[in-house]
Amino acid sequence: MKLEKKYLAELCGTGLIVLLLYSTMSGLGSLLRGAEMGVGAVAFFIAYCLFYKSSGGHFNPAVTASYWMAGKMEQEEAKTIMIHQVIGAAAGLVLAYILQLGASDFADTDIPEGNLSVPAGYLGVVLLTGISTAILSMIYMAIDNNKNEWIHLLRGIILTLVVGSLMAGGSGTNPAILAIDFLTSLTNDFGDAIVGLLVYVVGCGLGAYSAGKIWSKIYG
Repeated sequence: MKLEKKYLAELCGTGLIVLLLYSTMSGLGSLLRGAEMGVGAVAFFIAYCLFYKSSGGHFNPAVTASYWMAGKMEQEEAKTIMIHQVIGAAAGLVLAYILQLGASDFADTDIPEGNLSVPAGYLGVVLLTGISTAILSMIYMAIDNNKNEWIHLLRGIILTLVVGSLMAGGSGTNPAILAIDFLTSLTNDFGDAIVGLLVYVVGCGLGAYSAGKIWSKIYG
């Protein structure tokens, strides 16, 4: 039952982040698209406060994969959690569309289109995404291992600041949200969307693998 709660918490938390992010951004419009970082950080903080006690508050397949690579989570458990995170993200997008349809019938605002195009510098984007993902994953694990009660008391704020900073830097460190960006980018250009998705997902995978292996070497 405990693991079932963990799966449900990750599904709901990831879905809530996507729902709040896309619903809010559709209302802000293109002039305030730069507010996405702040909206994403607030959405993460809300989801984390609601669900972290049940699941650890990953809401990110790359973070969960790093725990698996580090030996802090069994393979089957990690895979099941990642599947639930992706399902939650998809459900969040569907709910965002439903709410938008009910609010305006798409007359005034619309769900913002994603933009996964990476025109050049694929290797640089992969490395930047990998480093960012590794840093985020290791911060999660470091907080878990830290005995300082203040660190645990402020863990939600610390992680929110890290997630917000990575979003501000344009780093796509969450494969579940990248999948949603891919779906909403299809109206632009399928080729650019698929290349962008692959570049970022490879970076996330590299970062998760590196964080897990480095952590296990140092602390395992």
